[in-house]
Amino acid sequence: MNIATYQTTPEKHGDGTFFFTDCGHNMYSIRDNMAYHGCLCPGCFWKGIYTTLYIRGSEEANKYLNEK
Repeated sequence: MNIATYQTTPEKHGDGTFFFTDCGHNMYSIRDNMAYHGCLCPGCFWKGIYTTLYIRGSEEANKYLNEK
């Protein structure tokens, strides 16, 4: 299984959040900025690739980056 991190940017009007992943996918959600933390990346999954996402700076992401 692959692991990637993501960063978030709030939508201009505060209605949602944009997600930008290291695996090259951009997403939008009306949920909070932790919406994809520990979940499979929908863009990768659609291509048959299993990539777990963690928000940048989290304990899980830091562990992953230190193992690289």
